[in-house]
Formats: sequence, structure tokens, C-alpha cells
Amino acid sequence: QEQLREQFGGGFAFEYSVEMANAGTPYPYKVFGHQNFGIGYMGPENCDDLNVSCSYHPLPSFDSLKHAYVDTPVVHITTMDEFVPAPSRQMASKCPAKFP
Repeated sequence: QEQLREQFGGGFAFEYSVEMANAGTPYPYKVFGHQNFGIGYMGPENCDDLNVSCSYHPLPSFDSLKHAYVDTPVVHITTMDEFVPAPSRQMASKCPAKFP
């Protein structure tokens, strides 16, 4: 696990909710679609959180991810106060030549 944490940063879910504008299947996204990256969706279909309140509806993949998190042993994660970047990562990156 330590080796994985040294190489991996970020989350395990690509998107929290399916993006309606990019969805490959009709609302409420109950069938597979190549663009349906979310682990849930917002509803009702016409919600905008201004005139119509939105609520989150988890998909089965949400529960699968939740169970994977529960089944994973807890290990110490370095906090921001403990983090010391490697010397090779302490300087600002150089801009490429002719970069505006």
C-alpha cells in the first residue's frame, strides 16, 4: 500500500454524478452508457437547484465503491503538516521556450 500511495494521488471515483449534458443514455441513467462516469445522478430531471431543488440518487456503483472503502484497511495517511516534498519537487517548473 505504501508504494501505491507514493504513486497515486486523487480519488477512486471519476465523477460523483452523471453529467446530463454528456450522458450516453436517457435519464435516469439506468442502462450502461460510455459517458456515464458518475456513481449517482441528480434529480428530478429538470432540477437546477434554483427553481427546482436537486437531490442525489446513488447508482449501484456507489454502493460497490462504499463497500470497497469499508473493506480496505485503514493506514496512516500523511497529513499536510507532515508532508515534505522530495528535493526534486521543491522548485517551480520551468516554462518551455517561447511559452507565452
